Amino acid sequence: MSNKFLIPLVLLFSLSASAQKIVEFNHRVYQNEYGNPNIEIKPAITTNESGYGAEQKVYGVRICYTLNGKKKVARQDMTYQLHKKGVFTYGLGYSKTAKVTVTDIVYFNIVDEKDESKWPKKEECL
Repeated sequence: MSNKFLIPLVLLFSLSASAQKIVEFNHRVYQNEYGNPNIEIKPAITTNESGYGAEQKVYGVRICYTLNGKKKVARQDMTYQLHKKGVFTYGLGYSKTAKVTVTDIVYFNIVDEKDESKWPKKEECL
């Protein structure tokens, strides 16, 4: 097995095999195989901690971005994709000519903050 397949496999196994609290992420904007822009988010730093083994409602993100000069915002639960693929992909569904710029990303652990009123607000981006 080549190293390019081994690294995601190790990351995927570590996310699903033990309870990981993700404390830092990396992100990038890229074009998928159809030429559409996507935002990819990968865990960068994790620590072992109980309560992080579920497949939903654990890892949240608020993404502030511009699409062709217009401000946009999304608040998503990344947990399922992180457990299944080791990365979270936010697909924008626009053509390859779309211009996307990430202006701010805020990550939050839903397990730590059950009160939704304390999650990062969409309005703070606009």
